[in-house]
Amino acid sequence: MSHRLAGRTPTVVIDAGIATQENLAIIREYKMQYICVSRIRPTEAPVGEPVIIKDNGVDSVRGIRYERNGEVFLHCMSTGRAKKESSIRGRFQQRFENALDRLASSIARPRGVKQSEKVHKRLGRILERFPLVSNWYKIKVEEVEDRVQSISWSIKDGQAFDMRFSGAYLIRSSRTDLDEKDLWTTYTMLTTVEAAFRALKSELGLRPVYHQVDRRLEGHLFIAVLAYHLLAIIQRTLRRKGICFSWETIRTRMASQQRITVSMTNNREKRISIRQTTTAEPFHQEIYLALGISSRPVKSIRTVF
Repeated sequence: MSHRLAGRTPTVVIDAGIATQENLAIIREYKMQYICVSRIRPTEAPVGEPVIIKDNGVDSVRGIRYERNGEVFLHCMSTGRAKKESSIRGRFQQRFENALDRLASSIARPRGVKQSEKVHKRLGRILERFPLVSNWYKIKVEEVEDRVQSISWSIKDGQAFDMRFSGAYLIRSSRTDLDEKDLWTTYTMLTTVEAAFRALKSELGLRPVYHQVDRRLEGHLFIAVLAYHLLAIIQRTLRRKGICFSWETIRTRMASQQRITVSMTNNREKRISIRQTTTAEPFHQEIYLALGISSRPVKSIRTVF
């Protein structure tokens, strides 16, 4: 069984969910290359000068490339991802510490719950509710004769905790011939594929499928895939013009330009109906200009009856 395409060894791009050592070994066994995100989160930045991989003025990605044991690794630092992770951390950390505060206040009250078994059960439920941040805390429970006197907590390793939510991630690959930008660009192709499947299953109506006859099922799939090809062409054209909105955003904002019908009766008792397109807003005009089409793609229609 050949796994060569056009004289080149295929490169398999997979996400962290299935990038196990066993799966990577299978890929190597079939003489193929791989690029994936490491399942192990980086705990510290490697030594080296970061290379700017992406910078569009809104967010940026920098990377430090290094090799180890026949693999190449790319330590990526994303400002956009850092903002998102920082927001998530702040929200969950505040909720977790508020829950610990309530437990500590309950213990401090004269008639509060102080039995060790009950306190540890409450503490266990709190830890289960916030697994994203609770593992980074060291919690100390002071007990005297099965009675809890106080509870305190602190962060185990502040530097590692900060790194976990710093927007850093690690790309690993067997492609030692690729530089920082090529590694990152090739991996991010996976997000394009995932976006394609989301578009097919949502906006383009690939599912649900209720057909019982094969030819109708084939027709349904054909139309959905054909629609995606048109969508991909539109998005590629827009990206070349620097417009990188998601299809959902474009569709939602374009929907504000509509076709309206105005009807009236003249002095001859004739009913006149005029159907026309509303005036394009600045966003509409930007999209039309990028695609090279008129800002009023459908002509006005005047009907007398």
